[in-house]
Amino acid sequence: MFIQEKLRELDLPDVLKFKNGAQVKTLEDWEKRRDEVKQIIQENMYGVLPPRPLHLRAEEINSDAGFCAGKATLKNVSLISTFNDDDIFSFPVTYFIPVNRKSVPAILLINFRSDVPDKYLPAEELIDRGYAIFTFNYANVTSDTPDSPDGIYRNLNKHREKSKCIGKIACWAWAAMRVMDMIQSIGCIDKRNIAVAGHSRLGKTALLTAALDDRFAYAISNDSGCCGASLERGKGGERHSMITATFPHWFTPKFVTDISKNAEIEFDQHFLLSLIAPRHLLVGSAAEDSWADPMSEYLCTCKVNEVYALYGKKGLEHPDRAPVPGDSFDDGDNHYHLRAWKHYLSREDWNRYLDFMDKYVNR
Repeated sequence: MFIQEKLRELDLPDVLKFKNGAQVKTLEDWEKRRDEVKQIIQENMYGVLPPRPLHLRAEEINSDAGFCAGKATLKNVSLISTFNDDDIFSFPVTYFIPVNRKSVPAILLINFRSDVPDKYLPAEELIDRGYAIFTFNYANVTSDTPDSPDGIYRNLNKHREKSKCIGKIACWAWAAMRVMDMIQSIGCIDKRNIAVAGHSRLGKTALLTAALDDRFAYAISNDSGCCGASLERGKGGERHSMITATFPHWFTPKFVTDISKNAEIEFDQHFLLSLIAPRHLLVGSAAEDSWADPMSEYLCTCKVNEVYALYGKKGLEHPDRAPVPGDSFDDGDNHYHLRAWKHYLSREDWNRYLDFMDKYVNR
């Protein structure tokens, strides 16, 4: 079989094998192994995330009941965290909820800008599809530069040795979890149908967020590539050694200085994706995005089917061939699509993700 042969050629580390060599045979085994996988991913790549802060509150900045011709109410809030040492950190969050709906599915988009609408956030189209949207600008959480230990990065690493510091992807993921804390207090949101979404580096962030926070029923990764939805073994385009040279601040120091340069590391990105099971994984690729390597993203999404099977789930249902532009595989519990053109979060991507979510929301 084409897909299985491709995966065998990569000789991937076995996510269903404990550190002591014992094989995972049951769902109960997997739940124990899952804790090991969480530890491996955090300690070796992103950093170990701290728990929620001592206190968290949302302070409304302004509100617009006439947003998009009155179809939705838009609010801007400041999300304020207080830590055990009385340190305070806040960042702005924008959200809009369609009016006259009692149970609204929601998507948290971690974005590159604060604009609403934005080129990656077609606000009115999402409202028309019946979704509430929560969004924040990742740069308002901590800057995306290696020489700026600012924002929440400073708070979360305040009492850590340098070698144990979490990277900025983990910081952005931690902030997304705090937005989820706030969402839990909003009565009209359908808590069974909340997604976290991101594009490129923020697609990596969305995957980590959902992997570590089971409250997200859907993880949407758009063109996330290296250290996201792409397998490292056999990958074209960007590799570990390249990404850590350019963006060392995204990762734990251990990954930058040692692990990323080791061809025989004990994990690959199917470890991260497996943590999302049995919830829904949605991966989108672009045909001309060779830096991310669509085939590696596709194979990684296929590989985690073995974990979904332990839950009695189908995972990704796919043909036994490489994907071609225009493919959209969403008959199973997970989704994969490959669209034409370049690295981008397009209306086409959004429609495919929403089409998949609609099947579960409408149940």
